Amino acid sequence: MLPRRPGGEKAIFATTRILSGMTPGKSIVAFYGDAKLANQLLSVGIFAGYARVETPRGEGWLAGCSLYNEGNRPRGIKGLIALMDFQVVARGQAIDSLGGTIEGTNLPLRANALPPGPARTQVYFVGAAGESGNT
Repeated sequence: MLPRRPGGEKAIFATTRILSGMTPGKSIVAFYGDAKLANQLLSVGIFAGYARVETPRGEGWLAGCSLYNEGNRPRGIKGLIALMDFQVVARGQAIDSLGGTIEGTNLPLRANALPPGPARTQVYFVGAAGESGNT
């Protein structure tokens, strides 16, 4: 797992999704495991930006990231997410610990409330303090 990034340095992650509706410096991005990992929370970070792969910004991020340079790209990559204050959470921590509700449902953000099927790969939520997020 990746360690917490030191002051101000951004962590870059590839995504097969096109993202929208997130606010840099305010929205939270959370990664959680699948059913084999009991949907446990894996890591969180603060959204710092998004770039489509084919844009100059996206190409620059790819070139500057040792994980993805030299053609090492996930299949179906559409964009890159930049996160500030990225950190791996304690083992066994549940997504419930983020608090809030799943956007458009009034359901609490917790594993048993995540939608079934492909929709569960990208869930927008509103935190207890009103911040927006994406899992």
